[in-house]
Amino acid sequence: MTLNVHGYQTSSEITAYYDIETHDARLNLYPHHVTARAESDFSHPDGRRIYHLELTHLDPGRVYHGILADQGRPLGSAFSFRTIPQDGEPLFFVEGGDWENSVAAVELAAKAASLNPMAILLGGDYPSHVFGMGGYKKWDFWLDVYTKHLSASDGRLIPLVLAIGNHEVIGGFGQSKSQSPFYFRYFAQAGLGKSYFSLSFGKDVRLYVLDSGHVTEHGGEQQGWLENELKKASNVPVKMALYHVPLFPSVRFAEKNVAYHSLYGIVKCFKGKEVAEKLYSKEAALGRYHWLPLFDAYGMTVAFEHHDQALKRTKLLRFGKQDPNGTLYLGDGGWGSHLQYSPIQGFFHHYFAALQGGQHFFWTVKIDREVLTYEAVTASGKVIDRFVQKKLF
Repeated sequence: MTLNVHGYQTSSEITAYYDIETHDARLNLYPHHVTARAESDFSHPDGRRIYHLELTHLDPGRVYHGILADQGRPLGSAFSFRTIPQDGEPLFFVEGGDWENSVAAVELAAKAASLNPMAILLGGDYPSHVFGMGGYKKWDFWLDVYTKHLSASDGRLIPLVLAIGNHEVIGGFGQSKSQSPFYFRYFAQAGLGKSYFSLSFGKDVRLYVLDSGHVTEHGGEQQGWLENELKKASNVPVKMALYHVPLFPSVRFAEKNVAYHSLYGIVKCFKGKEVAEKLYSKEAALGRYHWLPLFDAYGMTVAFEHHDQALKRTKLLRFGKQDPNGTLYLGDGGWGSHLQYSPIQGFFHHYFAALQGGQHFFWTVKIDREVLTYEAVTASGKVIDRFVQKKLF
């Protein structure tokens, strides 16, 4: 478990003390501790220090209690979290993305927390348009929502796994890590410092977090890494992908076909060239070229997609056709974002099973022994879509 900590007027090192029992601020009673130094090459606009503490050798399915300290002085209140179980207990996650700083986003966060997920998977675009160091207050608002609203019913912190999106990068696509001033500094994930990585949730579930062309190209090193990882996981029954730009977008076009050119002309006439240019997604096309053959060949179970800000569920797809052993594509973001797009792709393609615009929602994912159950849930708790997928062994 990684603790990402922001410290004000703290020293260059802080320590996390932890145990399976709570000892509040009595530091000497904790049998485990880890110390981390603040990032020395990062100068925050308000002078805060950023720390990343890796808590290792944890038992699965266990609640841990801890507290932070600076030179023996407790910092803040005690915290707790639960590790992912590995004893066959059903796994339960919340998944979403395109998280605008809005009232709707806060309401969705509160509803998600009330369901007590084991982790929350997020697919990019957090506070909108934070393209420079001066926008850190938008991130502070976002982090406040997490600390105030995303705790389980017993007060436990709910772990996050975050993919990168275009709103985390100055320029959106095709940039270097230096153009993402907060994402990599605020969230140390998988101990790699890369925009793509994989995580295991027990022995039956593997998650692949990917970069859809923001600071790492789809092909090249990332493609080779993904293929190697999927080969190694040939016996893992549930393989999940998490990334931002969809391979099967609900709004944009992944290819410049006759339908695209026809609609482009209409939109250009009524809305202008700038709006019309947004109809085509080069990154969706690149994802299809570099990733889709791997998803099909190695049996990706489900891919969580975002960016188009509409509810989308495809049929089970493999090699371009409906297949009971194919991949399910769920999306396309809507965690409080401004819903400005209509999911028009249902008029042009047969591979969608559900499309719905104008909804703020997240997905829940329950992984049981034989099936995976997905539900799209609104802030009121209403289930607006549901699908059951067989678990393959």
